[in-house]
Amino acid sequence: MFSDLTDVEDSLMRKPVHYASAFHDSFNLEALISSGASLKEYDRKKVTPLMIACMEGLSHNVYRILEKVRDPFYINSRSD
Repeated sequence: MFSDLTDVEDSLMRKPVHYASAFHDSFNLEALISSGASLKEYDRKKVTPLMIACMEGLSHNVYRILEKVRDPFYINSRSD
C-alpha cells in the first residue's frame, strides 16, 4: 500500500513515518511499519519518529515504535 512512499522525504528530511508518529490515530503508522518503513529515520535536526511521538504525548505510538526498535543507541539518541 505505502511501499513506494516510505522513502519519500521533504525539505526537513522527514519521511512519512515522522508525520505518522504524530497522528492520534495510529493507522498510518501501522500501515507504514507493515510496508517496511524504517523507524530509525533521522530528520535534518536528528529528530526521530520516537521523539515526535514522545513530544506529542502519544503513548500508543511510543509503545508501537519501541516494540519494533530495541536498539539502545536509537532510543537514547538526542536531537540537535
